[in-house]
Amino acid sequence: MSPRKYPKHKPPILPDGGSQLILQCLGLSMPLVINDAEHSLDVVFVSIDFEVSRYEINKPGPPLVKEFGIAVLDTRRLNVTSPLSKASSITCLETGTIITKQFSTSHSSEDFVSCDVTDFRECIFAETFHVTQENLATTIKDCLMIQDMNFADKTVWRDVVLIGHSPKHDLQVIQRLGVDISSLVKVIGVVDTHLIARSIVRAEVILENATALVVTNFTLGAILTGLAIPHNKFDLHNAANDATLTLHAVLTFAVRSCNNQNLGNKEKENLRQSRQLIQWELYERQHWVPKRTPLGFFA
Repeated sequence: MSPRKYPKHKPPILPDGGSQLILQCLGLSMPLVINDAEHSLDVVFVSIDFEVSRYEINKPGPPLVKEFGIAVLDTRRLNVTSPLSKASSITCLETGTIITKQFSTSHSSEDFVSCDVTDFRECIFAETFHVTQENLATTIKDCLMIQDMNFADKTVWRDVVLIGHSPKHDLQVIQRLGVDISSLVKVIGVVDTHLIARSIVRAEVILENATALVVTNFTLGAILTGLAIPHNKFDLHNAANDATLTLHAVLTFAVRSCNNQNLGNKEKENLRQSRQLIQWELYERQHWVPKRTPLGFFA
């Protein structure tokens, strides 16, 4: 049997982790030039995470994925310099701005409606839907191809910035599933919170910043703790939870880096919007609660 061929094109992971790109896309800095081209601020942040058994890492062929999680943030909802569509002009804080989706190849939330007790780990940000291994690639494509509502043509997709914590492994999983992201949508770059945290710690140690990010390691949990982002360690290693919390970390990094900068009026308004979003997401957003039908004594 000949070895399986995977797509050749992988989006680039930015050398600095992508911190400058995030600032640009949030309208908090001047436009960033990559490969001699000035990129638009008009993007969607797409944070992804996979839960895959460690025994699958070096196996040939498509990996057996336990969970796929994705968290999406449209910068049109935050950036005063971005072209607003009708869909994105809704007051985002009424319903939450980050859209989270969770897919499991074992069960869905609906499977446990009539269960008093279950060891199925629910996502705290969204309902879990079941997807077969065979349909996983199609599900990933559907999640990444986000329609641009500014065009009547329903096949015009938004540019995306992929976000992950050490996303190299997630990109490998996507490749092994036969999905070529670059052929689906325009990927401006890949943001890595692991690299961002390392670069920030290194810079703050040099500057002897009194508000330095204090982390003992660079796991997602340690970074969330260092940034004082509310989380329960037992909710980590759930794909959609990790994807959403990683996006929380990216936004917090961005706002933190602007605290001592001289900003113009537009940048100040974008910073205000970003802070408002973080406040909502971290402290006011209602977590998803699974439905349960009381049984036995409680019925």
